[in-house]
This record gives sequence, structure tokens and C-alpha cells, in this order.
Amino acid sequence: MIQSLKSNGGFVSTIESEPAIAPVIEPMKRGDIRPALALFHQSQDHEVRFRLVEAAASLFGTEVHRTSLLDAWVNNTPDDTYARLVRAYWRIESAPNWKPNDPEEVADAARAANTEAAHFAAAEYGAVASASPNDPVPWGLQLGLPLIYKLDAKRQLYAEVMRRSPMFDAHLALHNALSAMWYGDHEQSLGFARSVSASAPVGSDVHALVCYARYRIYGYERFYGDNKENAKALLADPAAQAEVRAALDRSIFSSQYRPGHWHLFCHHAAAAWFQASDDRAGCRAALERVGYAFDEKASPWHVSLDRYCQIRKWAGL
Repeated sequence: MIQSLKSNGGFVSTIESEPAIAPVIEPMKRGDIRPALALFHQSQDHEVRFRLVEAAASLFGTEVHRTSLLDAWVNNTPDDTYARLVRAYWRIESAPNWKPNDPEEVADAARAANTEAAHFAAAEYGAVASASPNDPVPWGLQLGLPLIYKLDAKRQLYAEVMRRSPMFDAHLALHNALSAMWYGDHEQSLGFARSVSASAPVGSDVHALVCYARYRIYGYERFYGDNKENAKALLADPAAQAEVRAALDRSIFSSQYRPGHWHLFCHHAAAAWFQASDDRAGCRAALERVGYAFDEKASPWHVSLDRYCQIRKWAGL
């Protein structure tokens, strides 16, 4: 979930650092959704519209009142697709989380709550998709739902998004489904990242998915693998290091690269890989590009703000 960090040493969430979206964030947090609503319905940029759903579900009003606020918004304007998408997204965001090593009863309860929320969201996303058949956003949102779709269905949803307009969000969602944390394994998740990178032009954010995939495999083995030495071996593998460097050279390190909506995420993914690899210079160079944009306990770092500040200090910032 996006968290506002302005009161913590000047850090702000990556969504608040997005130039196209930043102007509507402060009114949104005060409970005024009108600027975001206008931008959602006027923008022709599907990535911006997707992220506006994410932003409102995480920052609209106060968290304690968000459910009632969103219910009232939908009830008052039942034909507003933005309202329905945001409420559905919030149902997922507000469902409890669990980890692979949690007690069985905790994980079962969280899975049940997430399944219920996902079925609700799927119905809402599906209705919006039917009403706006050329819009990739509701299809992309469906792709990100937990538990209710297996891999074949995820692939079909991904194809629906790509058929309308390729979105980085969709790449991330299918990669997540193909990871060992969910329905796939390391080979599938890395293979997917390689495949989308292979078809992307030089200078695209998409190449950084190879770095992100490698980092996620490392993280899974470090925290959930049976043999912790596997994680160290992944970092020490010269082929892995060379592949990540080559991917980043085609992406954020390319002279043809122009920062887009996902450049902060891509630089964070690079910094996380370099930090794990004990490459201070590489980590510092990537972190210098993100400034004070950081999402606490979110991908790719999954660490607290305090821990992130320690990493920045280690890198020389």
C-alpha cells in the first residue's frame, strides 16, 4: 500500500512523486476527489489512470473512514467508473496480509478474507470492462487480483490488457503470478521477464523487469528457501550479475532512456539488487535518481523507512 512519508525526513511515496498525478494528491488526502476524478476521465494515458485508482484507494481521506467514504461516493454516483474501481481496489488493499511462514490459522483467515474481497472486486472490474470495452485499466486491475484466478486465467487477462494497450502494471502482475511466492517458480518468473524484455526497445522501463525478477528470486530464497546459501549463490553467479547489468544498460542506464511513470520503481529495483550484491557505488547511483521517493514496506524493498535510511547511509547518501 502507498503511504505518505512527508513527515518522516522529507520522504514521499512514489505516487506523490509522479508529476502527472502529484497535483491531485493533496486534495485527495483532504477528502476532495474532484481533481483526481477529472484527471481520470480526461487522461488518455492508461498508466496514469491505473495509478489514479491505486492512489485514491490508498490516500483518499483517512484510512479509518475510507470504506464509508468510498461506499458513499459509489452510492451517490453509481455510474461513475472511477468510484467503482477505487472502492473495489480498496477492498483488496484493506484485506489482511499473510506470509508463507505464518501460522496456518492466520494464513487461512487472511486467504478467506482476500478471496471474498477479490470476488467483489472481480465483479466490479468486470462490469466496468463490459461498459468500456476498449479500456485496458479494468482488465489490468483484474489481473492483479489475488487467489481467485489460476495461471491460465491470469495469462488470458494479461492478453486482454496487451490487446488494448501494453501497461507496465500488467507485466508486474503476471510476473508476480508466475513467481514462486504464488503459482509459478523461479524459471517461469525470470523467463517471463526475459521475454518481455526481448521485445522491448532500448530505453524502455521493461528491461528493468529482468533485474527485478532476479532480485525477487534472491529475496525468496533468502527468506523462504530451504537453503539460505542458495540466496548467496544467486548473487555470486557471474551470469546473473552480467544479465542484470545488460538489462539495466538497455533500460535506465541507456542514453536513450527517458524517465516514464515507472522510472522510480526501476531505479529502486536496481538499487535493491546492487545493495544485496554489496555494490555501494551502484546502489548510490540508482538511489540518487529516486531522490526522496520511497514506499515503505512495499516492492521492491519491503523494508521499513528506518531500514531504508540505513541502506541510504551505507550507500553514502
